[in-house]
This record gives sequence, C-alpha cells and structure tokens, in this order.
Amino acid sequence: MGIPRPIGEYAGQMLEPNGWPESDEDTFYDRAQQYNRVLHQFTDVMDACRHQQVEVFDGGVWTGGAANAANGALGANLGQMSTLQDYLVTVITWHRHIGGLIAQAKADIGNNVDGAQREILALENDRDMDADARKAAIESLVRATHSANASLVAEAAERVSASKNWKPPHNALQDLLHQVTPPTPRCRRWSYQLRVSLLPRPRPRSPSNRHRSTPQAGDTWCTGYSGQPAPGPTGHAGQTGYPGVPVTPVTPRPVPRLPRASR
Repeated sequence: MGIPRPIGEYAGQMLEPNGWPESDEDTFYDRAQQYNRVLHQFTDVMDACRHQQVEVFDGGVWTGGAANAANGALGANLGQMSTLQDYLVTVITWHRHIGGLIAQAKADIGNNVDGAQREILALENDRDMDADARKAAIESLVRATHSANASLVAEAAERVSASKNWKPPHNALQDLLHQVTPPTPRCRRWSYQLRVSLLPRPRPRSPSNRHRSTPQAGDTWCTGYSGQPAPGPTGHAGQTGYPGVPVTPVTPRPVPRLPRASR
C-alpha cells in the first residue's frame, strides 16, 4: 500500500480533479525488488562461468585449437550476459526512480493539504472575522491549494515521460550487487484526523518551488541511495538516482573447482 490520500473536511476539494497521483509507488518498488533478485541470481551464474573460463582455459586444463575456439565462443556468450546484466540494472533503477517521483509528489501534496487545513482551522477559530469573510478566505485557500497540487501532479508526469531514455546512476551495478535485499523506502504517512489540532503553524513555502511546502522537523521522506531526500517533481531537492539506503554487503559464495580433465 502506498502513501494514503490526505483526509479532512476540505481535502477532497484540494485534490480533485487531477490533484493526486493515482499510481501506487509501491508497485514500482516491488517490481524493482523482483528484478533485483533476478539480477543477483543471474550474476551468480555469470561469475561462475567466468571463474570456470579462467580455470579451464587459462589454467591449462584444456589447450589447443579447439580450446581456443571454445574459449572465444564462451567469451562472446559472457559479453552477451554482461549486456543483459546492464539491462537489468536499467530496469531496476528506472522502477525505483519512478516510484520515488510518485512518492515525492504525494508527500509534497500532503504537505500542501496539511498546511492548508491548519490555516483553515485558524480561520475557523478567528473570532474577529465575520462569517462571509471567513467563507471567502477558506474558499480562496482551497482553490489555491488545489491549483498547487494539480501543478505537482503535472510536473511529476512530465518527469516520468522524460525518463523514457533513462540511464542508471554511476556505479549502480556495484551498489545493487552489494545489497542483501533491495531497501523499502520509508515515506511519511498522513493522519489528519489525529494531527491537525496538534501540528505547529506551517512554515513558509520554499521560494525555489512555489508548489512545495518546506519540510518540517520530524518528517520522514523517501530517501535516495545516497541517503538524501529523493528528487521532487521539479528537482530542487535530493539527488537524481533511485530510492533506497545502503545495506550490509553480500559475501560472495565460493565457486567449486572443476575436476581436471585428462588431455
């Protein structure tokens, strides 16, 4: 289950239409994890082939013209396997990248709705404001928040579309192979019915992005593999990459030696 939609008396008006991503970021994270398991299994086979190639042909187990031809054919096969390995890395990092875009958009939208509902609560408790002025102020705030949220969704969609020529980050293969299991990004969850009355007043929105509220202390964000916040829809925060955090490296299994063949 991905990040839930914000709730509250005015939340629906701030999200509809087109103010909330309908895609589930966990679908992309789960698919990346499945491909990552395939990558580890495939790399084990590939490493075993390379080890045996060195042992058989470079170690003198098999020599001569036929051995040279077989060695060349195996080398070509290993080259094709390396290409497939690169494709797997591209698929894994792309799925994580898209999951991060969706999660960040939802978190930013949740920030906007959260802040707007605090402001509405303050307006409702303002005894110096007459009913008509209060209603107009609330309606204006709801419209502005919906517009900002729709812009965030559109920006995220543009970044997803731009990822059709996705290239993995540098050292992505090594980073993936040194993970025991693909990390599950932790994203903030929203519980407005419990938090609205307890939250502090919102901070001003960042001038670098008029659609995004400034993160507050205690917020938990989806993080990239570098441990920094994942990039938002406009790319002003975090690093380009795939979500996740470094974990304990894997200790490779030793490859059994082949019995020496008689010449």
